[in-house]
Amino acid sequence: MLVISAIFGLMLLLLLLGLEIWVAIGLAALIPMLLFGLAPLEVLPQMMISSIDSWVLLAVPFFILAGAIIAESSIGQRLVDLFNALFGRLTGGLAVSSVFTCVAFGGLTGSATAEAASVTSIMTKPMERAGYPRTYIASLIASAGTLANLIPPSIGLLIYGIVAKVSISDLFVAGVLPGILNALLLAISAVLVAARYGYGRGRQVERMPIGRALWRSAWALLAPVWILGSIRLGLFTPTESSIFIAIYVFLVAKYAYGDISWRQLPAIVERAAVTSVAVMLIVATAAVLSWIIETQGLAAAVLKFLQQADLSRTIVILAMMAVLVVAGTVLEPAPMLLIIVPIMLPIARDIGMDLVQFGIFVTVGINLGLISPPVGMTVFVSAKIAKAPIMATFRATFWWLPAFFLLFLAVAFVPQLSLVFL
Repeated sequence: MLVISAIFGLMLLLLLLGLEIWVAIGLAALIPMLLFGLAPLEVLPQMMISSIDSWVLLAVPFFILAGAIIAESSIGQRLVDLFNALFGRLTGGLAVSSVFTCVAFGGLTGSATAEAASVTSIMTKPMERAGYPRTYIASLIASAGTLANLIPPSIGLLIYGIVAKVSISDLFVAGVLPGILNALLLAISAVLVAARYGYGRGRQVERMPIGRALWRSAWALLAPVWILGSIRLGLFTPTESSIFIAIYVFLVAKYAYGDISWRQLPAIVERAAVTSVAVMLIVATAAVLSWIIETQGLAAAVLKFLQQADLSRTIVILAMMAVLVVAGTVLEPAPMLLIIVPIMLPIARDIGMDLVQFGIFVTVGINLGLISPPVGMTVFVSAKIAKAPIMATFRATFWWLPAFFLLFLAVAFVPQLSLVFL
């Protein structure tokens, strides 16, 4: 276990020093390989290349491209207008609109950070004018932004499916109900907090008639239905679906809404490419680290320890929940999936947890990490865009934690919540 201790200790140190996540992971894999002679150095680039040489993983850059196109178009504003028309009259109506706009965005981009950034940029000014404090706005949208990891086409579920060798189509279907339940819990929490503190009593946003708002957003709303339906019916693979959605949102933005010109496309593709490279570097370096952990027998050792300890299934699940929450505070979703999941998969199998259910379980744990310090990626993104104090925004996320923990427990102990539509 000396090698494993060295790896995790080194990775934590490098992260605390402020290195990019892929650099920290790569060095945490490279240095022990050299010191302990785990494998010839030539193997390192081969493993990195083979880890991203995947047809399924090719879906990631296309979903990122779709998100970049949406960010440049009026698609987001049209979705906001629709949900304002539906929920604007409620106490905390703009907050509820923000949550369900995140649901719709998640069905288009599959990226929590892209969703949090886009919705925060659209909703901050109208919500602030209506009397919501910036910490409330940033913390709520950062929390709702994580819904993109549950609502298909989720990049996180895509990576989990590759790691666990589980049907991505099944994972996408399994994420729908927990994602909607999470949104409902967040919306209820948002209304209760707004009512308790008197938020949202300022100048209200002018609402469109529901029929007009629905008509203006119809093309955007159809996209997630086509994605999930085409994959579930076997018409498209996830990768083909990602290509379709990238083309679809461009055609909608260009010809239906008139937001984007051909001249803008190269810059949009460039931004999406930079983001995609960053994701792929994390996947490649985390795959090497995962290989070292696997060859050192950590998963087998943990499973043997649990079997000898003769712990109940409930205690094992609660222990996995704790590990996911703690690991999520320092690791981003992609390395979490590539490093932690291979360790936990044998444990999940041993206690009889369905691997599709386990994927949703892990994803909810990752979502908790996305709103927890010190990393809290979506919180940093939303707070920066909303110009909210970061520590105050992190404190405000405590309002939304009960919604996540309730969902976490439900997914862990009620298998049908994830599996009912399979």
